[in-house]
Amino acid sequence: MVVEVRAIQFKASDRLVAFAHQRLERIDQVYRRAVHASVHFKVDNNHLAENKIAEVTLHIPGEDLVVHKEAKTFEKALIMAVDRLRRLAREAKAKTKKLRRAK
Repeated sequence: MVVEVRAIQFKASDRLVAFAHQRLERIDQVYRRAVHASVHFKVDNNHLAENKIAEVTLHIPGEDLVVHKEAKTFEKALIMAVDRLRRLAREAKAKTKKLRRAK
């Protein structure tokens, strides 16, 4: 699976990019049909403590799964997003298996 990491309006550290690649490998273990993953890191300019945003898009044949999470750090937001994405990938996998059995 190809992983693309983008930081919007700031420079992402190499550690953050490596962390994103490491976390997204976990999705590849669950759903091997995933083709491409895009991670966008943003900083929301409000005065709340949870202003770091991680938006992850997983491109699989037939649909795209998109998750948007906010937290105090980018790492925490990415962890929450990947956990949610793993659940969505499991559901998509079960759905495709069910459709194949119905044929």
